[in-house]
Amino acid sequence: MTRSAWVQALMFLVVTALVIPFGIDYVVGPQAFGGRVTVHTHMVDARGLAPGVSVTYLGVPVGRVGSVDLDPGGGAQIALHLDQGTEVPVDSRIRVGTSGAIGIQAVDILPGVSGEVLTDGGRIAAPESAQPASLAEVMSSAADLVETVDPDQVQTLAAEGAAAFAGTGPALAGLIDDGAEIAALLRDRSPELAEIGEQLTAATVRASGRSDDFVAGTEALRDVLGDLQDSSASLTALIDRGPVAADRVSDWLGDHEDSVAGLITTVGSAMPVLGDREPALESLLVDLPFAMGRLSSIVDGDRADFALVGTQGPVCAYPGTVRRAVGDMEPRPAPLYDYCPPAPNRATRGAVNAPRPDRLGMSDYRDPGVGLGPAMARDPLLLPTGIELLDSWHRMLAEMETGR
Repeated sequence: MTRSAWVQALMFLVVTALVIPFGIDYVVGPQAFGGRVTVHTHMVDARGLAPGVSVTYLGVPVGRVGSVDLDPGGGAQIALHLDQGTEVPVDSRIRVGTSGAIGIQAVDILPGVSGEVLTDGGRIAAPESAQPASLAEVMSSAADLVETVDPDQVQTLAAEGAAAFAGTGPALAGLIDDGAEIAALLRDRSPELAEIGEQLTAATVRASGRSDDFVAGTEALRDVLGDLQDSSASLTALIDRGPVAADRVSDWLGDHEDSVAGLITTVGSAMPVLGDREPALESLLVDLPFAMGRLSSIVDGDRADFALVGTQGPVCAYPGTVRRAVGDMEPRPAPLYDYCPPAPNRATRGAVNAPRPDRLGMSDYRDPGVGLGPAMARDPLLLPTGIELLDSWHRMLAEMETGR
């Protein structure tokens, strides 16, 4: 042989040595070269199993059925050859089923939870209750079911169904179309529906946490309904007289249409003014009951005693001060450097009398206020009151005592 022939023969042997083992491993599996793990199981019925049937673990092929032999004690003994490295918990189970539409048998291992794994020669359970019915049993049961059906009854049912749906094709088609539109609408609104579901869940959780309030509200509703029941006679009379009163109100509104329109216009103009002064209205509603109580204290029999205190003269003001907008409740810094200079007949209080932070007291005056308004008018005739006379008498007595 030539040198080239020897080289070709050597390369053929090397390729053969590499390819043949890979081919055997691909066709037969890892157990072709040993190292397999053999486990045994006992089944009441082998269910058509034969050597070479695939064995899977969680749907992944891990071996094949090695042998299927009759057990002298009953049933069948089956040997499973698992690939090396396959770890199957000892409390796993076997279930025999079909691996395709044509009914090819396959053995599937359902994993257990034990930390211990099967070793060579171990046993795995195949409970009869976990095995699905065989194809022959299913077909036999189906045949028995079909034999119980009366052909005459089937014919009657078909005739009644045809009569029931006769002429309803357009309605059924419209129903299907409407269902498609509803499904499309729900699909387009799925984010909103999901948000509603989340809000409903949150509301349910909040309601569950306030069950006491719900019970109290229910009790209050019960009391209200009880009061309505007790006042049924008055409610009946109100319902009977309601239409007559409504007619009278309607007639009155018709007779005074211009006046009512003017009143509504005036109220409409006043509402924005009142709306801007909401804090003042709240203060009025709080203080009004107290003020009405104090006002009733001036009544003496059938008369009311009033005391009018009047002042006149200039007032102290700061012309450069920016006035607040109506309804502005934001805090503002205190005018630390404004003050009203003392002057005769000026009875107004200025910033000089306001409490100052940080114990400033009367210091750091910079911006004096300006006196505005006419001067104090002199009273040509001052008649002293009894209190003034009594005060003058006390002062005179005090001066006499001091002179001694």
